[in-house]
Amino acid sequence: MQSEYKAAGVLPLAWHEGQLWALLGSEPTPQGLRWLAFGGKREPQDADARATALREYREESGGALAEPCLLPTTFYDWRAKFVLHLGWLDYAAALPSFSDAQAAAEPTLNKRELQWFPLEELLRGAQFEPDGAYPIKPWFQSLLQRERYAIRRAAQDIPIAEQ
Repeated sequence: MQSEYKAAGVLPLAWHEGQLWALLGSEPTPQGLRWLAFGGKREPQDADARATALREYREESGGALAEPCLLPTTFYDWRAKFVLHLGWLDYAAALPSFSDAQAAAEPTLNKRELQWFPLEELLRGAQFEPDGAYPIKPWFQSLLQRERYAIRRAAQDIPIAEQ
């Protein structure tokens, strides 16, 4: 089933202050900016969903962050034919943001801002709109809600970093 994927992505996770945090990026949609994991369409050079997810992460993070270590568990949204990988990396307090001009110069850079969110709150369905900014993209929120128990189980494999 996952071999028929059209897109793939990664949800980077990190331990910080005793809890797991998820790294999301904001990207433009017709409805305005929305928070979403790193991911995008399969390209001919992508050997599999893992390759697509890591390529998209590198592109959308602007190469400014370390590559996450992917966990073996994946999640599949059959409607979008999207494969979501969980990955872990070290928590970075300072995150890059990208201007519209930078994005115009680099077409694969579609994220504008990166931000850490408490994973448990995402899985509970909390909508994050800091200062009334913008919400989680609905289909992604739905995937997190549907797979919340499996995501919690898989996240137990993430090593706890020294604080």
